[in-house]
Parts: sequence; C-alpha cells; structure tokens
Amino acid sequence: MEVHGLDIIAEAVDRGPVILVGMHLGNWEITPTVLHGINVHAFYVPPRGRAKAWIAERVRRKAGLRFLPPGAAGVKPAIKILKDGGVVSIFCDEGFGGKIRGPFFGRKPHLEGNIGVAIRLARVTGATICPWYCLRGEGFNFVWRSLDPIRLPPEDSPGARRGEDLLLLNDVVERVIRENLDQWYFLDHALRAP
Repeated sequence: MEVHGLDIIAEAVDRGPVILVGMHLGNWEITPTVLHGINVHAFYVPPRGRAKAWIAERVRRKAGLRFLPPGAAGVKPAIKILKDGGVVSIFCDEGFGGKIRGPFFGRKPHLEGNIGVAIRLARVTGATICPWYCLRGEGFNFVWRSLDPIRLPPEDSPGARRGEDLLLLNDVVERVIRENLDQWYFLDHALRAP
C-alpha cells in the first residue's frame, strides 16, 4: 500500500478540529488502518443483516474507528467532538434512495446530502476539511491519498457563503470521482440525479 499526504491530516489534527471527507473509491475500508493513532469518529449505517453488521462493526472497531449514529441523531455528538478539537469522518459522495446526492455533477448545489452536512459542521465548529481517497492499483495494491486541506473563508454573516462553500467542497470531490469513475462504488445504472 502506498500512502501519500498523511502528514497533511496529522498537521491539521494538531491544529484543531478536522472533518475527514472520504470518497467511495477503490478500498475505502483500509482508511482506519492508515489513520492508526488518530481518534476518528464516523457516521455509521450498519449493513443489512445481523451477521454482516456484526462483522463490519467488529472489524472497524478493531481498526480504531468510533461510531456516530447516522443522520440527524449524529449531528450533536459530532459538533461536540469537533468543538473539543476532535476528528469526524464523513463520506461526501453518496447514493441514497436510488439517487446520487453528491457530488452535484452540474446540478444546483443543495444541503440534502453529506456535502451540506460537512459544510455546516465546518462552519459551526471552525473545523478544517481534509479530503482523502483510496484507489486500487494492480493486483492487491492500493494507493491512499490525502488532498490539500480546505479551510472555509470568513463570512460576512452566517450562511452568506453557503453556495460557494458547497461548490468549493463539491468541486474537489467531483474532480476525483470523475477522474476515477471506473472505481466509484456508486457508478450504477440504478442511480440517477435527483
């Protein structure tokens, strides 16, 4: 496994709260191993089926991941973790209910997905956003990469930059997804833009 840019995340974590923004490319499940030693809390939706859920939770916990409830129930705990200088992980590419909610792929920016959640959490807590992804190489090889951190610019008033903030994060996520569509988990003919 090749790891690039882990120092970017380590430096951001040393400075204060961090939102890790992942993408469902290659093998994203190896990330807790890459981030070993960093206390990461992730929004978690267990897989269907008791056996699958038990295995997934056990493996992720052993790798050091801590869980936040999905949806609105996880927001308050995430805010507390971030305000205490912690690290929260969220995937900002997502298919939900048969629709792609992120990235926007040229559609009007909206707050209905995890891009909106990440931006709102960053604004409320002052967290740095650190995007990352992992690609499959040849054979059983992976390349894990952290991108440049995103620090949201100051706003004149709360919400004044919401559209620009959404596009700032979306553009990073969308560029990586477009460049690696063949490895994107949500590339499925059953999904469509809302």
